[in-house]
Amino acid sequence: MDDLLLRGSTGKTHIELAVFTSTQLVKDAAQAHDLTGTSAIALGRLLTATALVGISGHRPGVTSIQILSQSRIQQIFADVTEHGWLRGYVKNRTLSHPLFLNEDLEGRRTIGPAVIPGQVSVVRMGDKGEYIQSATPLYNGEVDIDVDHFLNQSDQVASVVRCDTFLDRQQGIVAAGGLLIRALPDSRLEDITELREKIDGGLLSQLLRERKSATEIFEKLFPGAKETDPRVVPIWRCRCSKSKVTSTLRMLDVMELADMVAKDQPVEVRCELCNTNHIVSTSELEILMKSKTSAQS
Repeated sequence: MDDLLLRGSTGKTHIELAVFTSTQLVKDAAQAHDLTGTSAIALGRLLTATALVGISGHRPGVTSIQILSQSRIQQIFADVTEHGWLRGYVKNRTLSHPLFLNEDLEGRRTIGPAVIPGQVSVVRMGDKGEYIQSATPLYNGEVDIDVDHFLNQSDQVASVVRCDTFLDRQQGIVAAGGLLIRALPDSRLEDITELREKIDGGLLSQLLRERKSATEIFEKLFPGAKETDPRVVPIWRCRCSKSKVTSTLRMLDVMELADMVAKDQPVEVRCELCNTNHIVSTSELEILMKSKTSAQS
């Protein structure tokens, strides 16, 4: 099941659809942050939901979704560019809640008690720097349902968001994915409700756990629907870089740079979003210092 995001429409019922199989993306994120159990599920759900909301929105720029929790998970964040680059993190990386009654270790897991109460906020930033931000209280802490609640309450567009991350008995990620259903003008609420009931009957979870492709899931859940947009392969890719760290250091004055060089202290900056550690050596700091000294002279 390769990662792929499909977008389409039901046609006569005027409903926008998107399906995203995100297993490799979520594996890459979990590996980058060394996540376990509940933490991996939470970030996997949010990454998948953020891709669906951001890319399906056909907006240039970046869409970010953040959950600020007053419970043990503390914070979950993800953002996506219009090109499908995703990154994110979860503040508490080592949560691993036990199974609830009647839960299957390899099925959909309940994570709400680790997340709720709190709020979910969405920021949509355009390519020219303009942005729109809004927030709603968490609905049940299951992340995908909270994003669903946000779209229906804040955006006031009838929508369904369902995403999940499935683990094996060794806590490794075996499958991840989700879908977005959103009303278009002239659509009927009854049609949205019918699709929601169909999905909540467990068919989406079954298809993901069977490692079905995005195309197979799209055709199974929405028979007769047509793809309307180019296919996208979202990937785990941060926008941080060593050059950005160096550019920030150039803003320091010469004396501050000279002090770092004299103390033989390399600069280490760890990106919270992708967990990459960028190191600027003392020799590189010395070059920056001399360059700035020459410019001032």
